[in-house]
Amino acid sequence: MASFEGVIVGAGHNSLTLGAYLAKAGVRIAVIERNPEIGGGCTTEEVTLPKFRHNLHSNFYIGIEDAPIHEDLELHRYGFRHILPPVQNAAVFRDGTSVIIHRDIEKTCESFARFSKKDAETFRTLHDRYAVRMRSLINSLLYSQPLPPDELRDRIRGEEGAEFLGYAGLSMNEAVDRHFEEERIRVLF
Repeated sequence: MASFEGVIVGAGHNSLTLGAYLAKAGVRIAVIERNPEIGGGCTTEEVTLPKFRHNLHSNFYIGIEDAPIHEDLELHRYGFRHILPPVQNAAVFRDGTSVIIHRDIEKTCESFARFSKKDAETFRTLHDRYAVRMRSLINSLLYSQPLPPDELRDRIRGEEGAEFLGYAGLSMNEAVDRHFEEERIRVLF
């Protein structure tokens, strides 16, 4: 019987990434999965209709194209690549309407503006602040060891930094409610 220094239960994308880093560091690791396919939320299955495949969970890989895992684990050698669809997320409602987040900010704002021009402009402002101007900072926080609160405050300054840090004490619902007024848009988030 094989012996291992560690066992990871579940073979979703995060577990597989952890296992790959541990193996690269020389740790004998086993990753076990109860389902017939590995990948967890990255898998697709026919859950509603025959031949209509659903992505079961995988969405919003914030900054994934800048993540260090690609280079660290040499994923290109194994044929890995991300396919980032033009539509990132959507909420569909009983009345046949929908709110959609596209990779294209203009299309997203058009979708929001059908219900609230104010929410569309709020989204544009937040997108510019966090997805454009603060992108490198946010990516560095996503892919680095967490900083102690005092050190984080020292690194993030100014009005935008204070706003960013102000989210720390809020629930997701409180943050969404702070910025958006239209219920459909709130539901999307």
